[in-house]
Amino acid sequence: MFYPTVLTEKTSIRHVVKDSQHCVCGTTYKHHATFDKRDFKRIQFRQRTEITCPSCKSIIE
Repeated sequence: MFYPTVLTEKTSIRHVVKDSQHCVCGTTYKHHATFDKRDFKRIQFRQRTEITCPSCKSIIE
């Protein structure tokens, strides 16, 4: 199954996207209130095996 994911720039951990600003584990990946076209380019659909955040992985399993 594929999930919408985002890669954090600082830690290089792949999280599962919950909404327009937060991940499933509660991490904020976007601090701005508006959503630009370039923000959609950051979200990539990946398989469950490619998710590296342990919190996100445990919630979706």
